[in-house]
Amino acid sequence: MEVDTNSDTNTIKNNDVIFVKEKNLFKDDIVCYKSQYCLVARVSWDHDNLDVDDDDDDEDDEEESEEDSEESESESEGDSNVMEIEDSSINNNNNNNDKIKNAIKKSGFYSTDDILKMNQDIKDGVLTNKEYLDIEDLENDDFKRHSRRRNNNDDDNDNDSDDEYDYYDFKNNESGVLLLVISSNQLIEVDYNEEELQIFDRHFYLTDSVQKINSDSKLLGSVIKCQKTYFVVPFSTINTGIITQGDLTLVQKVYDPSTLVVGSKVFDSNKIAAGLVTKVVYDLECLDVNNNDKIVKIKRAESLNNVFLHKIYNDDDSFCPGKIVFSKSKKKLVINKVIPVEAEIEWLYFFKNDCDYPNSIQPIDKIIKFSDDYETFSCGEPIVYIDKDGEEKGGYLFLTKSIYTVAWQDGEFTQEDSVDLMICDSLATDYFPGQVVCTSGMDVANPYSNKQSKWGVVISTKPTDRVCSINWNNIVHEDDDNSGGSSNNNNNEDNKDSTLIIKYLNDNGESSFIENDVSVYDIEYLEEYNFDESDYVCKLDDSKILKEADIIGQVIGRDGLQLKIKWNNGFIEMVYPFELTKVDDFDDSDSEDEEDDDEYYDDDDDDRSSFSEYCESSNSKEQEDTSETEKEIKKVIKKIEDEEKEKLKPIQQQQQQIINKISIEEKEKENQNENEKENIENINENNNNYKIIDNDKELIKNTEQIENGCIKFEILKEFEIHNFIEEKSGGSLNKKFLNTISKEFEILSTSMPPGIFVKANSTKIQLLSALIIGPQDTIYENSIFIFDIYLPNQYPMVPPKVFYHSVSFKLHPNLNVNGTVCLSLLGTWHGNKNELWIPEVSNLLQVLISIQGLILGCKEPYFLEAGYDTQIGTHIGIRNSSIFNEDSYLLSLETICFYLKNQPILFKDIIQNHFKLELPAILNRIDQFLNQNNQANNGIKSLFCINLPPSQGFLTPLKKLKNKIQEYLK
Repeated sequence: MEVDTNSDTNTIKNNDVIFVKEKNLFKDDIVCYKSQYCLVARVSWDHDNLDVDDDDDDEDDEEESEEDSEESESESEGDSNVMEIEDSSINNNNNNNDKIKNAIKKSGFYSTDDILKMNQDIKDGVLTNKEYLDIEDLENDDFKRHSRRRNNNDDDNDNDSDDEYDYYDFKNNESGVLLLVISSNQLIEVDYNEEELQIFDRHFYLTDSVQKINSDSKLLGSVIKCQKTYFVVPFSTINTGIITQGDLTLVQKVYDPSTLVVGSKVFDSNKIAAGLVTKVVYDLECLDVNNNDKIVKIKRAESLNNVFLHKIYNDDDSFCPGKIVFSKSKKKLVINKVIPVEAEIEWLYFFKNDCDYPNSIQPIDKIIKFSDDYETFSCGEPIVYIDKDGEEKGGYLFLTKSIYTVAWQDGEFTQEDSVDLMICDSLATDYFPGQVVCTSGMDVANPYSNKQSKWGVVISTKPTDRVCSINWNNIVHEDDDNSGGSSNNNNNEDNKDSTLIIKYLNDNGESSFIENDVSVYDIEYLEEYNFDESDYVCKLDDSKILKEADIIGQVIGRDGLQLKIKWNNGFIEMVYPFELTKVDDFDDSDSEDEEDDDEYYDDDDDDRSSFSEYCESSNSKEQEDTSETEKEIKKVIKKIEDEEKEKLKPIQQQQQQIINKISIEEKEKENQNENEKENIENINENNNNYKIIDNDKELIKNTEQIENGCIKFEILKEFEIHNFIEEKSGGSLNKKFLNTISKEFEILSTSMPPGIFVKANSTKIQLLSALIIGPQDTIYENSIFIFDIYLPNQYPMVPPKVFYHSVSFKLHPNLNVNGTVCLSLLGTWHGNKNELWIPEVSNLLQVLISIQGLILGCKEPYFLEAGYDTQIGTHIGIRNSSIFNEDSYLLSLETICFYLKNQPILFKDIIQNHFKLELPAILNRIDQFLNQNNQANNGIKSLFCINLPPSQGFLTPLKKLKNKIQEYLK
C-alpha cells in the first residue's frame, strides 16, 4: 500500500481499489497538541449531532453567524483559531481555573516526556504478554465500564455545553478538529493532519464495534470491559498554588466525592420504584486550618448560601474532600467529608403498580444506590481516591489511560490499548460472541410453538463467509400451567424449580448443542434476550426472586446460555435471559424521538399487519364474497362514506368535472355482455384505449401509456384498504385544491415513466396508491414497492403524506418498516432548499420519480444512512456497503416471493403481468451470483456492488429463495 500525496485527499492504493484514508479521531478522545493535553470536543466530518432546521430563516442565520464570528475574533488572543469560552455552562463541564492553569504551566507540567513514559509503563504492564484471555479473566473486577459522568451540577448546563460544541462553525470543514484544552477554557481548531496532534487516550462505550488500526484483518470486535488508570492532581497540591510533576498521582480506582451525587441511580427502601437523583442536599464535615484542624460541621450546606467555595475552583461549585471553603464568618475550612442527607429523585421505573408511589423528596436512609461494578470517570471531574498510605484524598482528574477487553468475531478475547483501536459502524448482520440470536420469525411470546424455532448464543463469526457458530438452547422451558404437566419422561432431569417442566428439543440429552456455518441471514438478533455486561436487570416474575437475592441486579458475565447476575446485596446467581428485564433504560429521549417520528403515521404496525393479511386473503375474497375480512372492509368504507356523504354532495359536480377533464370524448360505446369485463382485464396493446371505473361500469378514454398490458393511471370509485382511509379531511375542499388535483391527474395520466403505476380515488379524491417496480441494475430490480398517498387540504402548499407498505425487514435506509418514507421532498429528511417541497412547483410525479430514482435507484443505499457518506471510499465503507447490498438483495427477493403469493386486488393484474414477464430474468440474475462461486470471475469484481465471489452465508439463503420462486413459476 502507498499514500497518494498528489491528491488533495489522502488515499491509499491497493491493487485496483483506491481507499480514502480514514480519519481516526473521535469526540471525547484525549490528545496531546503542542505539549498541551486536550479533549476532542467535535470533528468536522461527524454529522451525527447536526440539528437541521429547514424552516429557519437563512438570512438571519447568516447574520448571527457573522456576529458570532466577529465576537470570536475579538476574543481570541494570538492564534485566530483560539476562542475563549466564557459561558458558565462550558466552564461547569470542565472544572478548570486560571490559577491551576498558571501553576501547571510554571512548573513545566506540560512537558509530556514524563507523562508519556507513565503511559508506556501502563501499556507495558498490562499488555506485556498479548496472549488470548480465558473467560475467567473477563470477570476481573478491575475492568470497568466507560460512561459519561456528571458533576453535582444542573443537567441543563451539560446539555448547553454539548450544544455549544455542536453549533461551532468550522473554518476547515474537511479535516477540522475542535479541541478543548484541559487546563483552560479554550477551544482550539486544528487540522487533523497536523503531525503535532497525537492521540493519548480514547474512550469507547461497552458494545462499541471496533477495529484494529492499520490492520488488514476484516475482523470486527465488540468492547466488553475497560481498565482505566487515572492521573490525579490532589486538591491539597492545587490549594498551595505550586504544582510539580511529582504531584501527579496515578491510581487504578477513584470514587464520587460523596456516596450520592446527581445522576446516581437509586431505588426506594420499600422497593416500589427506581429513578435518577436530580438534586442532593449535603452536610459538610470540615477542618479549621487555622485552629489545629478542629472539626467544623456545616448543616445543609449550599453553595453561595451558607458556605462559599474558594474562587480558585472557578465555576465548579461541587463539594469534594480537599477543597477549600469559607463559612459565613469567613473561616477558612478544608472539606473532610461530604455527607448526603436528602435527595430529590425522578422516579422512572416502577416494580409495583398496586401501591402508592414514593415522594420525590427522600431522606438518605430511605433510598438505596445501585451497586455499579463498571463505574468509570472522565477528565475534569473532582474525585476521591485512596493514596498509598490508605488515606482518602480528594483531587482533580487530569488524564485517563484506558485498556479495553475486546471480543473479536472469531471468538478470541484480547486486551488492547485504546489508541490501537478505532470505532467502526457495524451492520445488523455483524454478530459478536455472546450475542443472543434466534431463527428468523421466532415468536418470542411462544418460542417453542414451532419445532424449527430456537434461540442460542453466538460463539464466533466468520465475517468473510458470513456464517456463525451458535450454541443453541436445547431445553424447552415451560411453566407447569402452560405445559399441562406433560413432558418427555425419557428426557426429564431433576429440576430444582418445581414450577418448571424441562424437556429436550432433541434426544442428545444435553442442555445445548452447537451448530456451525449458520448463515447470518437466517438468524435474527433477539432483542428481548440480549443483555450487556453492566446492564441493570430484575426478574419478570417476583415469585422467582430467591430469598438471598435483591430486586435489582447487574449483569457481570455469562456462562453458556445463562447470565451471571450480581444482585444489589452482593449475591450472585446464574439466570436465563428470558427470566429478566432491563431496568436501567431511564433515558427515554431515543424512544420519544421515535414516537414523534411515528406520530405522523398512526398505527403503523397494525396497518402493516392488516395490509399483509389483506394481500394474503385477496384470492379467497374473489371466491367468497361473503368472507369476514371483506365484510369488515366494506363496513369501514360504508361508515366513512356515510359520515362524509353530506360533505361530498356540494363537490360531487366539481369532482365529476375533474374526471371529465382527464378524459377526452368517448368513442362509440359498443354493446357489452356480462363477459366484457373479463375482456377488459385482459386488455392488450391493440385495444387499450379505455379504462373502467370500478363499480360504475363507466368507460372513459385512456390517454395514458400502457405498460405490460396494464393501465398506468386509473381513477377508481373506492379503495378496499388504504393507510389514510380514516384521515380526517379537516373541512371541505376548496376550488384551488380541486384545480391542483385536476392538473396533477393530467400529468400522471400522460407523463409517468416506466415502472410506476398509480390508482386514484373518485370518492375520496385525496387518496392515491402507487406501485413502483424496482429499477434495473439495482438490488431492488423487479421487486414490488407499494405506497399510499394522502393529499392534505393545504396541498400544494404542503407536501403530500406517503406511507410505504413494508412486507419484510428494513431493506433501505429511507424506507422504514413503520411506513415512513425519508425524503427531503416530503419534509421527512433534511436537505437544501432545492431538494425541499416548493409550493406551486413541486408535484406528485416529482415525488414518485424521486422515490423511484433517488431511493430505489441508488446502487449503494448504505451511504444514504445519516452520516455514512463520510465512509465513501474507506475500507469499512466498501465492506459495509457490499454486505448491506447482500442483505437488501435477499430482502428484495423475499418481497418478490411475498407478492408472488399475495397480490392486493388494487394492483393484482399489474403484479401478475410483471412477474409473468420478468420471473425468468429474476432467476437468471440469481444464477449469476450462484455461478460466480464455481467459476472464474472473468474480471468481474462485483455485481450490484456486492463483492464477488459471494459469501457462503449469502449463497445459502439465495438458493432457498430461488427454489421458492421456481415453485411459483411452475
